Amino acid sequence: MAPLFASKGRVLLAVWLLCTFTPLFSQVPVNLRVDGVTGNDRVTGSTPTFCWDFDGVQTNWQIQVDDEAGFQATTHHAGSSISSVWFWDSGSQAKGSLGSDHCAVMRRVVKPGTVSMSLDQRVGTIHWRVRLQSPSGWGPWAASTLRVDQPPLMPAGLSVAGDPRETGGPVLEPAPIVPGRVWHVGPRGDDTASGGAASPFRTLSRAVSALSPGDTLLVHGGTYDENIRLVASGPSAPAGAAVSPIVVMNAPGEAPVLRAVPTGSRVALQIGSDPGAGAWVFDGLTFGGAVTQTGILLSGARNIVIRNCRWEGTLGAGATGVRVEQDSRDVRITGCQFDQALRQQVEIVGSSQVELRGNEFSGFGEGRAVLARGGSTAVTIAGNIFRDATPAQAAVDLAGGTTGTRLSRNVFARLAGGGGSAAVRVYRGGGVSMENNIFHAVQGTAIQINEQAPFGVYRNNIVSSCGQGLRFQGGASSVTGSVVDFNLFSGNGSDLDWGGASQALLDHAPSGNCLGGSGASCDPLFRDPGAGNFHLRAGSPALDAADPFTPVPEGGGTRADIGRHEAGATETDARPFPQEPQFSVADSTPRFSWSLDDLDDRVTPPGAASRQTRFQVQVDSSPAFDGVGAAPLIDSGVVDGAGEQYIVPSARALAPGSYYVRVRQWAGAGLVAGAWSDPPLRFTVQGHGAVELASATPGPDASVSVEDASQLRAELQSPQGCLDPTSVRLFVNGRDVVPELQGSSTQMRLLYRAPAGFEAGARVSVRVVAGCAGQTAALDRAYTFVVNGPAPAAPTGLRVGR
Repeated sequence: MAPLFASKGRVLLAVWLLCTFTPLFSQVPVNLRVDGVTGNDRVTGSTPTFCWDFDGVQTNWQIQVDDEAGFQATTHHAGSSISSVWFWDSGSQAKGSLGSDHCAVMRRVVKPGTVSMSLDQRVGTIHWRVRLQSPSGWGPWAASTLRVDQPPLMPAGLSVAGDPRETGGPVLEPAPIVPGRVWHVGPRGDDTASGGAASPFRTLSRAVSALSPGDTLLVHGGTYDENIRLVASGPSAPAGAAVSPIVVMNAPGEAPVLRAVPTGSRVALQIGSDPGAGAWVFDGLTFGGAVTQTGILLSGARNIVIRNCRWEGTLGAGATGVRVEQDSRDVRITGCQFDQALRQQVEIVGSSQVELRGNEFSGFGEGRAVLARGGSTAVTIAGNIFRDATPAQAAVDLAGGTTGTRLSRNVFARLAGGGGSAAVRVYRGGGVSMENNIFHAVQGTAIQINEQAPFGVYRNNIVSSCGQGLRFQGGASSVTGSVVDFNLFSGNGSDLDWGGASQALLDHAPSGNCLGGSGASCDPLFRDPGAGNFHLRAGSPALDAADPFTPVPEGGGTRADIGRHEAGATETDARPFPQEPQFSVADSTPRFSWSLDDLDDRVTPPGAASRQTRFQVQVDSSPAFDGVGAAPLIDSGVVDGAGEQYIVPSARALAPGSYYVRVRQWAGAGLVAGAWSDPPLRFTVQGHGAVELASATPGPDASVSVEDASQLRAELQSPQGCLDPTSVRLFVNGRDVVPELQGSSTQMRLLYRAPAGFEAGARVSVRVVAGCAGQTAALDRAYTFVVNGPAPAAPTGLRVGR
């Protein structure tokens, strides 16, 4: 009988094991890949396809996508803590006919009770995992990672030099400026009329359908109750042209008001969805209406200018002023006054190259003045005033992957939102730059950097009388790779809070900062801050104290000032600040050079090396690049190629004078351009007397040993022999040093020996300034080089075979 009992025991054991450990026999996913690539580090879309392989029968699957490997991170946002999967959880519920699939598009199935997010642009690794269900139950998780392709930042090291080569370089010939017709629309008009001054149209919808490139529509005073939508591919309206935009503006001295109607979109003015809906200018319009949900909606639009807009008190608190969405590009909002408590005064979602310049924001509360989110890139917020408001969260909120945003020369004053609010908050987005801003009387935090926001630049700012100055609330994930230099802190509750992270994570040790608790006199000496006058009085420690590499506004001193206002400079809010020339060349077809700055190359471990794939260069006499009609003097168009230089074509040679140049780049497989270089670089073309940097050792972008980095050599040349030795200055890592000089007014050599040398791994910045007789800055050249570690020791123990 023993054999019988033994057989029964084996059967019972097998049944018990099957019931108890069924997951051991479930499916295990293998060969995990994203968009067809295993270990993908260049996902270009926001909703990728996840795939896996399996053997046997699969009845269901579950995918989770998160920004941390534990898939249950606690995030801090809007004053609350949430433990959840950040991006997507497909859920474990039955998926019907989809349950046997081995690929899934993100967001196809959403776990009940959760809100999924598309992958946004951010720096770092994104984690995903998948598990499978078979008739025997759920199997174990299998995990992998991916990276979202980062758009490049502003080009680095933009410079101008003479070049004797002839070139047939590409140039975009602007369309001829077409003299347009002037049309009229007024509340007492008639849509069957001709649209002339004596017989205006009645509705804006009818009027815009009659417009052609170069036309101007004068909108007369009164109220226009309609939902206006412009779609270039439809019958409602055409698109303008680059140098002949369509202009819709208030009739002189009149104030037309646009209000939506309670049916349909409830949008007063909508452009798109249509990437062909472009080259429109809207000037001097007021928006209101209790039923209006959005005043202006740009959806996939291109080349749109909104200026001098106003807002009625009839708008509800749940309305949005301007919303820019669905990959809209090259949008400028300028000269507007946002003074109503709206849901958001300006909201930017998933768009790029959006510029807010010279606007005034006040009265915002529960909403924000500016909210940028959803993977928006290359947003510029410059020359604005944010004042007299009680933000519950932030005046400017950069959330959810907003990458490469630049904030410069703004004022944030008298913001009484409480300790939990901020003037600017960055949340999960890298490469943000904040330079030459003023933060005064902010009750909460002036600049708050939450998690996942590395590689920021915080430079030349004045922070005074605030609850907190610069706070890295996200700790290491927000401090990493950042720059904190030449800021002035005065009278704050605290100046710098590193969030528990080590300062060693920064790009380099902080330098040039004036801290209120350091015993130094850091009072910026504003003229009258109570009246909103933040110009600097004589004796201010902010005068001529900014980073030495910061361009000096036209009319300023020998070095830029910290803060927004430059003593002695000509200022303008609606346009970029004009700069002093940084380069001078005798060549009418100069060469512009630059280098790629891409966040993909900074993360650890690094992804595949990025390279420039396309670029665009513009040259103009105006810093707004609209000197010829609405277009620049020279526009290369979008050029395919990895070469980071452009030579002005001989056929478009520049006459002697002063010009501005700016560049933007595309990199890797990305379809979105990086930010335009800002502020634009000013240079002069001269017929004679130029000084050139003939050679430099170590040279620009060189990679040298510690020994070779200890001596810096440079050779200057002046074809006309006017080089003034008293004008020669050398800056090393921002410090004015004294080099040895040898030579004459035609050719001069500079030699500098660093007393303590440079550490391995250091990035050394060099700036050479020289002038000719009567010219203070004929040459101003800046560049960097990298110091390598010591050479590896010679190999030992060489042998063949065993």
